[in-house]
Amino acid sequence: MKKGMAIYLAAILLFLFPCSLSVADETECQYEAKADIDFSMRDKPDNQSRKLSKVKAGKYVMVLEYGDEWSKIMYEGEVGYARSKWLYKFRSMDPYLYKVPNYEAPYGLGIMQADVNTKGKSRISSYKSIQLEKGQTVTVHRYDADTDVATVLIWRTYIDLEPGAVAVTPFVPYEDAEAGDIIAGYTTYMPRDYGEPYSDNRRYNLVRATERINYAVLYPGTLFSFNELAGGYGKEGEYMRAKIVGGSGVAAGGGVCQISVLVFSMALMLPFKIESWGMHTAKGLSYCLRECDATVSTSQDLTFCNMLDYAVEFRFVHNESQTAYTVYLIRAE
Repeated sequence: MKKGMAIYLAAILLFLFPCSLSVADETECQYEAKADIDFSMRDKPDNQSRKLSKVKAGKYVMVLEYGDEWSKIMYEGEVGYARSKWLYKFRSMDPYLYKVPNYEAPYGLGIMQADVNTKGKSRISSYKSIQLEKGQTVTVHRYDADTDVATVLIWRTYIDLEPGAVAVTPFVPYEDAEAGDIIAGYTTYMPRDYGEPYSDNRRYNLVRATERINYAVLYPGTLFSFNELAGGYGKEGEYMRAKIVGGSGVAAGGGVCQISVLVFSMALMLPFKIESWGMHTAKGLSYCLRECDATVSTSQDLTFCNMLDYAVEFRFVHNESQTAYTVYLIRAE
């Protein structure tokens, strides 16, 4: 996608999907969340306290105060307490103040300086490892400058790399960023042959989706719509038939959710207000943390509002041999 076209599309999005930078009408709540199991609210943060309304699994509640063990919630107008572990799919009402629980923002971007095989350290389905290749771009989740040990997240496992294995550049804090600075990023991994005999189609779909978002500019107060930029699933010529991850069978656009997961995971780093997204299952997917799962389809979009006071630009890179994709954001001019 050419940069000029990306800016044009972003301008269309601003016209079609304006969103307010104000969250004044939601300041009484920290999050919206879903019930993970059936439970009864308590009138105090104690298992022995009086039971209040019954909350069924899958129902939405408003989180007034989140705590490591107990959270104060509101359900159908009644206020009580629930164990925080009974809740999931948190949506922050003010991402400047309230980060999504259990989400760890990456530290920076890295360039692999050597080949590294993760055999014995990570596993997904029937695949036991991912090969990180020299020259490959990866997201570094943690970095110890004293030991030069960088930690990457592959599927659901944090893996420490040997000193010198990767050259690390930290993200610039968004409040200090200048034009061209990288402020956020994320990487997802899948084996090259995943989804056989449709693995070639799957990789085509991933590249297709990234090309349609690459260089897109998101202006302050503008709503990002994944489907507006990368949609067209099911349309002849847009995407190829491939295995549906987290579902069954094959469909045009199969595999594109790896890119929606990627973009969503990065968006959680920044003061982007998530407006809509879906999960593949209540437990998420095996190749990403539960908090980072985000599905898209003809009926489900991923949307979020840029609450920063400057525009950002999307950039993608990928490693074809392992179907590893990295997205990062720069502060636009």
